Parts: sequence; C-alpha cells; structure tokens
Amino acid sequence: MDNRRSCARLTSRERFAPDPARVLADLAAKQDRLKYLAHVAGGSRVDAGEHAQAEHLLRLKAAAYDWHEDYRPEWRP
Repeated sequence: MDNRRSCARLTSRERFAPDPARVLADLAAKQDRLKYLAHVAGGSRVDAGEHAQAEHLLRLKAAAYDWHEDYRPEWRP
C-alpha cells in the first residue's frame, strides 16, 4: 500500500504523535551535548575561544528554561 494513502487515513494526532523511542534518543543526545559543553566550559584543557563558545552555547540552551524556578539570571546569554 502506498505510504501516502495510509498516512492520509490517520488523524493529525496519530500522524504527529511522538514516538517514545525517538523522544528518549533525542533527550539522550541533548544530555550528551550538555555534558560535553559543561566539561569544556568547566575548565578542561581547551583554548579560550573554545571555552567561550561552549559557555555561550550553554547559556543559549539554558535560555529556553528561563521560566523555571531554578534558572539563574547570570545564565542569560
């Protein structure tokens, strides 16, 4: 059966429902990126440019959670 036809029969909720395995894989990848950036920003042996870039990327990622009670103003990009 043509995949486009079978998708057309699905409701929009069914079509766009998150796949739990993909959500978990995405979360794991984000956690790995944050761990790496925290390692670099935390003083690992890298040059000043890499350190500044990692710190800036961490601030940008944290900005998405500025609504959270544990968010700190000094984390703003």
